[in-house]
Amino acid sequence: MFDALIDLWYRLNFWSQQFREIEGHFGIATSTYFRFTRWLVNLNFMVFFLYLCFIYIPQLSYNNLSDYFTVVNDTGSGSFYNKMVLCSKSYKEKLTTRRANHHWLTFLDIAQGTGFLENTMLFYGFYSNLTVSLHNDFSSRNVKYNMGLGYLLTVGISFVVVFIMIVRKSITTIKETVMDFDNTAYPLYTNAVFGGWDYCINSEKMSVYKQRIIYNEFKATLWEVKMKKKRENRSTREKSKLYLKRLIINLVVLALLVGSFYTIYLTTDYLIKNQTENLSEFNFLMVNYLPSIVISILNAIVPEIFWALSKVEEYSNSFATHITIVRAVFLRLSSVWVLVVSLYYRLHYKGRKPMDCPEENMYNVTRCCGNTLWESIIENDKLERRTVKCWESYVGQQFYKLCITDFMSVTLIVLSIKIPRRIIHHHLQHRIWVIKKLGRAKFDLPLQVLDIVYSQTVCWMGMFFNPLLPALTFIKVFYFFFLKKFELLSVAEAPQIAYRASRSYSFFQTVLLVSFIIITCLLGYMIGNLKPSMSCGPFRVYSSDEFVMFDVVTNEINSWPTVPQKIVRYFETAAFYVPAFLISLLSIYYYLAVTAGYKKMEELLKEQLKSEAHDKQFLLARVDEIIKRGQWRQED
Repeated sequence: MFDALIDLWYRLNFWSQQFREIEGHFGIATSTYFRFTRWLVNLNFMVFFLYLCFIYIPQLSYNNLSDYFTVVNDTGSGSFYNKMVLCSKSYKEKLTTRRANHHWLTFLDIAQGTGFLENTMLFYGFYSNLTVSLHNDFSSRNVKYNMGLGYLLTVGISFVVVFIMIVRKSITTIKETVMDFDNTAYPLYTNAVFGGWDYCINSEKMSVYKQRIIYNEFKATLWEVKMKKKRENRSTREKSKLYLKRLIINLVVLALLVGSFYTIYLTTDYLIKNQTENLSEFNFLMVNYLPSIVISILNAIVPEIFWALSKVEEYSNSFATHITIVRAVFLRLSSVWVLVVSLYYRLHYKGRKPMDCPEENMYNVTRCCGNTLWESIIENDKLERRTVKCWESYVGQQFYKLCITDFMSVTLIVLSIKIPRRIIHHHLQHRIWVIKKLGRAKFDLPLQVLDIVYSQTVCWMGMFFNPLLPALTFIKVFYFFFLKKFELLSVAEAPQIAYRASRSYSFFQTVLLVSFIIITCLLGYMIGNLKPSMSCGPFRVYSSDEFVMFDVVTNEINSWPTVPQKIVRYFETAAFYVPAFLISLLSIYYYLAVTAGYKKMEELLKEQLKSEAHDKQFLLARVDEIIKRGQWRQED
């Protein structure tokens, strides 16, 4: 009964059917990309669920409640609070006016994330700075929900959850990689021959799939052994030529990276400078999308060049994959970094001091509301579409455009390039030798991993400024899974190089972890150093020069009773950090010692297995010799 239920579960398991089909055609290593994508779907759903519970629902609910009050910074003055109210009112009027009087701009608003779309839950500026007070039926005290505190803690907890999930998955994959016996071929062949078959298979179709899986695993192992022998047999002259060639290629890679970064910087600078120009709506749209388009083009072309160069460098398949991914990930992370730093420079610019705003109808909304970016206003630009009243939403718009551009570029490459190439190859390969030589589009595993890691990187970097970005990324990654499956099965050629499954997945997780750490540091620095906008968002009351967004946590702790305050403050003192640091060092030393012991034990066990194998061979040889002697005596 239990076995029948398990069999039914596997038959009904949606993901299991997808992986079986992919593994049967292309092996476990190729399916690791899709397993990695499925895992990212689950990861994004987890973050989306946290945002839904602690950001989306409270924001949608507070308008329906009559019992709420505004959070005011305890150290702020009345004039500062009044200015914040005026700036918030001006920002809302700008968005409402554009939505009410210019319906023909709807498409541009959707494309750019401006206008009515800016006044939705998609962007940071929509969220309020209110504390909701709910009546508690079980006690006389009301339950209060601070939107600013909930917003910041939800983002922080989401990053902690993502970090834990990545580390946990990385540990699992590292264990599988360690079980690979340090590239020793003998155990691999033994395991594949004697333990590779799945005896639960009861259909001819799945048995053929499993045979292909074992074949691809053997192919990967034999290829690596062949490359290892080739490296060991190189002469000194061949090594010198190879090292010189690799040096030149690395210089070319460095030049490509520097050129890409400079191109992104120029396009971002061009975007900023042209914000104050009187452009047509279409030209203004193109200018706004210019950095996103340039980044997408570079992400599509430069990694292909890296992949071609890695083949010339004569690395093994696994190392060529790794170095290509490292170079391309550095390109993609740095491209986002250059974009953010360029915006940061302008947002943090303090060349002019904000002017005084004594009356509501006399102040310059851009300068008085703490946004020194693009202070000039065009006379016939009545909608003030070229002024930035909420820098967080503006940064969010850049990541929104990156998300859209990434989605469109990946889809269009498959639909407009790879599918026509597949059709042309199918009909003309026997007539035109060039088409036969080019073949169909290749499904290169390293480049496919880059696309999905880049999508996730954009999500992590932008989800503070775009609270709905985790939901959009969840949908996008789910869509990419089936788009890439369709591309692999029906459009592109199978990977020409066989990859080892355990190492591939482990490296994917490592790349994702490095990307996550870099993005976390960059985002944390921005949140902790840039003052919030006065016109929008849950932290507008902290938009004075002496405050940052993290002060919402400090104010909340200050409102607690004395004992909880002292407990929390203790974790900020040296009395906690010094013992914690020493305990961490001792723990690291202990685990290093245990690891060294395990390695020594592993070596001893390997030697013991070899000795037992030699003993068995000797005994079998003696038995065989005795049997032969007995046969000779009988013949005599």
